[in-house]
Amino acid sequence: MLLKYLGSLAGGTPASHTVRKGAQLILGSVFAGYTATAFPPEFLKLFEHPLLQFFIFFILFYQNYWNQQGFPKWYIMLDAALFTAFLQTSIYVTRKFYSKNESEVESYRQ
Repeated sequence: MLLKYLGSLAGGTPASHTVRKGAQLILGSVFAGYTATAFPPEFLKLFEHPLLQFFIFFILFYQNYWNQQGFPKWYIMLDAALFTAFLQTSIYVTRKFYSKNESEVESYRQ
């Protein structure tokens, strides 16, 4: 099953399920989120939690793929997990690169 999933991301069937399309969806959503920066910081801080990020990504992939004939529904769950992990890794690496000291990075990990 996992090999079919990875094959799908690499351009196999279903044709609509690729890393590029998933990345475009998430990247567009993340940067579209900057239009919501007028919300109170305390509210926005909630969405830094990986579980909420997974939920948001799940909703995005769900609405994008759910009605497609023959699309394995469990791919939606794996896509959300994959992009949550990618986002968390990107945040960690970016903070590490831009942080002035190690304690800032460690405070994020907790």
